[in-house]
Amino acid sequence: MYQYTVNVDEQDFFYCEQELLLYLSKERRRKIQQYLQEKTKKQSIFAELLLRYVLKKHYQLSAEQIQFTYSKYGKPHLAKNSNIHFSLSHSGSWVVCAVGNMPIGVDIEEIKHRSILLDPGIYSPGEIRRLEKLPQQERIDKGIWIWTLKESYIKNIGAGLHFPLRSIQFIKQDSIIRLCLDQRLKFGYQFQSLKFAGNYYLTSCIKDQGYFMKYTFTKTVSLAQILKEI
Repeated sequence: MYQYTVNVDEQDFFYCEQELLLYLSKERRRKIQQYLQEKTKKQSIFAELLLRYVLKKHYQLSAEQIQFTYSKYGKPHLAKNSNIHFSLSHSGSWVVCAVGNMPIGVDIEEIKHRSILLDPGIYSPGEIRRLEKLPQQERIDKGIWIWTLKESYIKNIGAGLHFPLRSIQFIKQDSIIRLCLDQRLKFGYQFQSLKFAGNYYLTSCIKDQGYFMKYTFTKTVSLAQILKEI
């Protein structure tokens, strides 16, 4: 599995938005036009640019070979390379792209110093009880960590927010994170979660291939590196 990040706030953004849009798919350009916030536009632009960088660097896919199709829940897939799976996420200053030969989901979330809403539609009753017992900052930290685990799983299976998030729970045994659905262990998925850039959680979920996923080193690239490759 290849995992790359780019910091959208540390780039010499001398390329105008219209120039960068030329690298993107028509579907992505349409979505970007609907966004009102400039930060969201920038994150979305960098997400597909980063994906194209990884696909060119590791799979030698040209721009013409990269075409997308979408599931009924809106999950994108490569139209002509169904054996290559990818997932994108962004939060705050960072965009992350994970690509591999198995179903994959990735999520990055900024840990903000504000109260966290323990939504019963997201967290199970047991999770809420445990989180409520923690000091505020630890509650925020743990709550966001749990959210990234859930988000990475539903992105892996392509269910979107139609999946009942409160039915997903996790057990951490040493360094291994176990998935539980409706309070029953669910095998076949592996998770990797780490603190990233000081105040982010970066979590990935892959479909189990019968062996333990080795630690994935996350590489950071610049906009200049991306454009040079694609």
